[in-house]
Amino acid sequence: MKVIFKPLSKEVENAFTINCRKNPRLTIGRKDTNDIVLPFRNVSSFHAIVECVDEVIYVEDLNSTNGTFVNDNRITGRVSVADKDRVRFATYEFLIEVEKEEEKQSVETDEASNGTVLMDASKVQEIQEIIEEESKDDNNVANKEKGTETVLYGVKGLVQYGRLVLLDENRNFLEEFELKESEISIGRDSINNISIDHPSISRVHCFINRKDDYYEVVDNDSTNGVFINDKKVKKAILKNGDILKLGDKEFVFIAPGELFSPSFLKDKKEKKSFNFDRKKVYITIFAVFFVLIVILALLPSGEKRVKRNTKISVKELKLDVINSFKNEDWDNVVYLIENFNLKGFENEYSKAKFEIENRKKYLKLVDLISDNNFQEAEKLLSTIDEKSVYYQKGQSLLTEKKGEFISNKLEEIDSLIDSDKIVEAYNKIIKLKTKFPENEKISLLAQELEKKYKTYQKRKKARQKYFALRRKVNSQANSLVEKAKELYLNGNIVDSIAKLIDARQLYIAKNLTVPSKIDRLKENLSKVRTLYLKGKKQVMQGNTEAAANNFEKLFEISKKYLWGEDGKIENECKKLLKDYYVSKANSFYKVNNYTKALDYANRVLDISPSDRSMQALKRDILRKAKSLYNKGYIEQTQYNNCKAALYYFRQVVEILPSSDPIYKKAMKRIKECEK
Repeated sequence: MKVIFKPLSKEVENAFTINCRKNPRLTIGRKDTNDIVLPFRNVSSFHAIVECVDEVIYVEDLNSTNGTFVNDNRITGRVSVADKDRVRFATYEFLIEVEKEEEKQSVETDEASNGTVLMDASKVQEIQEIIEEESKDDNNVANKEKGTETVLYGVKGLVQYGRLVLLDENRNFLEEFELKESEISIGRDSINNISIDHPSISRVHCFINRKDDYYEVVDNDSTNGVFINDKKVKKAILKNGDILKLGDKEFVFIAPGELFSPSFLKDKKEKKSFNFDRKKVYITIFAVFFVLIVILALLPSGEKRVKRNTKISVKELKLDVINSFKNEDWDNVVYLIENFNLKGFENEYSKAKFEIENRKKYLKLVDLISDNNFQEAEKLLSTIDEKSVYYQKGQSLLTEKKGEFISNKLEEIDSLIDSDKIVEAYNKIIKLKTKFPENEKISLLAQELEKKYKTYQKRKKARQKYFALRRKVNSQANSLVEKAKELYLNGNIVDSIAKLIDARQLYIAKNLTVPSKIDRLKENLSKVRTLYLKGKKQVMQGNTEAAANNFEKLFEISKKYLWGEDGKIENECKKLLKDYYVSKANSFYKVNNYTKALDYANRVLDISPSDRSMQALKRDILRKAKSLYNKGYIEQTQYNNCKAALYYFRQVVEILPSSDPIYKKAMKRIKECEK
């Protein structure tokens, strides 16, 4: 029995076959050591095993990453499959076709027939009789009673490629096309491999792809579609005798090595167009069977029968044994010697049986290597006889894969070292050293990494100690800074500065860097103290304007770099400046500089909110601003005099701060007038 796995995926070009007698077990995977190699990244190194046991086909998944599927169902372990099942390895799908051996046939006839019979030697399943060659010119002629029959082997096999035959309306052969190329395009355009100039056929109608042992038709989104035996398809495998219809044109597909009669097509067409009554057909069939039974019962028992035997010479069998031995096809060597009782091959037979036993261990070895279980693989290798070819293969494979595994791991560790991941790299090298203690490269790298790991641990402990000390000092220093803030807000600048100096000393005593925040606070407190003393002295001397400048700088420093303008010192400075601000507000009001007058009035009210004179001044300025706004509004809306309106609105904007609601209204009116 033969099991053919026909690819259904475009990426796989060739089918593969299992001969249940000669080679019943095949491994499938990405690595070159497999029997069937699928060189794709999503296929595991050793993906699955296909095995034929007592004419039952089994597929076994080898814990592959992307799985093995039977009819779209993922399998685990070993599962039996049957004819027409679909098997997928990762994303690459195959259709199973089972070819069973033909039974021995006998031909009954009244007389021996004369003639020539064409036989395909590649399809002969069983050898029933062995005839010694009598001469080099023996043409396999079997002499029968009253006649002869000439058997020609291999004639059909001479046709290496499939053929596509164009048919006319009556299904007569018009033109034959040989399908040699791996991809054949068919269409109306002259650029196609097969050009059929007919309006019902698209420019590029379809493609026929030649695979390892079959042909596949693929529709190229044609207008009128592709039909096989009147069934529309997008993609399908062609079988011998299939009727391929493209538009209004019909073709017949003839497979490689097959013979086909045009009369069969005519009979097929007539049967298709014939409308029949099923009841009548059943009655007719029953009547025919009844007549045949009666005729067979009346036939004499002594009828002569002729049995047609397929024949092959001993010389060819021996040559096959020798070639199989050279090619290390041990199963075929044993099969031929045992089944045909061939003499003189005792050494070859013993060697083949010996290698088959060692091959079983070798396949287990391959599985262990694929799982990176090198220690168990080495133990299993020691059980394989050193005289076996599989010992050398196993040893080479183990050395190669172990070297690849170690190289990949060392590259991974080097990458971790480059990324300063010393701990992770050290843990990996220790595991690798435990697994391969005899490897010199691993031992040297382990020693180097051990030194780096110890240095890293020392630095880590030092850093931990440093950060623990810094956290402790930071906590103490922050407490001193809070006390300095409290003292400053109560007007005690000298003591506040002293606390900041104590905080600095904490860091210096522990050999730690002093935070820049503490130095900036100390520096700004010293500036505030200097400005305060200078301004206070100037107020006492009557130089209020100069004092005001110093106090303004003091306010700015307090707001930006210290703890705001609500401290005791700031409030004292504002009180010293109150009379100065009052005089400034009044003087600016007299010269109609309402903007500055309002600014100084607000300063006075910030210091003393209940000051009635400044409250009255502020109300008067706001009334003037509102009056100016109303004048501008009248000029704009009633007299449409934007020029005059702009004059009033701009005065309002100059007087009032931007936060005032009337200021915002005036700005809106200015934009309208400017348009």
